[in-house]
Amino acid sequence: MDIEKEIEALNTEIGKIEDPVFIKAIKGMLVYHKKSRQPEWWDTLSEEEKQKLVYG
Repeated sequence: MDIEKEIEALNTEIGKIEDPVFIKAIKGMLVYHKKSRQPEWWDTLSEEEKQKLVYG
């Protein structure tokens, strides 16, 4: 399976999720991924923005 098909399948599954705790967990994983891949992005955020991303 190529990456685009995997992403489409994930988007379809995520679209069906209604559990706010699970959605927050997915958001947390995405923020962590972006922080680890683009540390300069994280460093440019204010403390308030960081708190909002981490804690919702």
